[in-house]
Amino acid sequence: MTVTNTETTITESSDQTETGTPPDPAATTQTDPKPSRAATDAKKYRSQARAAETERDTLRDNLHTQSLAVIEQTATTPVAVEQKRLGHTSTRNMHLIDPTDLARYTDGGLDTYLTADGTADTTAVLQALQALAETRPYLFITPTRTPLPDPSQGHGTPVAPSTSFEDAFKPAGLKP
Repeated sequence: MTVTNTETTITESSDQTETGTPPDPAATTQTDPKPSRAATDAKKYRSQARAAETERDTLRDNLHTQSLAVIEQTATTPVAVEQKRLGHTSTRNMHLIDPTDLARYTDGGLDTYLTADGTADTTAVLQALQALAETRPYLFITPTRTPLPDPSQGHGTPVAPSTSFEDAFKPAGLKP
């Protein structure tokens, strides 16, 4: 809008509102067709950070899975269990029938046997197995030993072969 005075001409800018306040600078910013170097570097670093976080999470999950597998494998390790029967005490090496019983019958599950850095604490697992064997011995079984073959069995004395099929059916005294 232009206002004409006899001495001066005042031109009101179209950027100002009717109240006379300038418009919001965020609304009037124009998009730069070419982003600055700092913006591209920041975008690159953000994507690298996201990739590193994803890899870290994957590695953490893999470590957790492998540690739980080590704990379950350790749960199958035979432990020495003292058994008292008829006034006689004997020590037997026994192992869990089902390795998942360790998590089922102990407080907190398998995650309680992980150290602060996420690795398996096998000493704690063996102690828990010992305590579990004392309180619930029916969960354990003595490993069976496979008998070794006896090479003297099954050979017997050799029998002389018959000369023919007909000779096999003849009485013993009539054979040629």
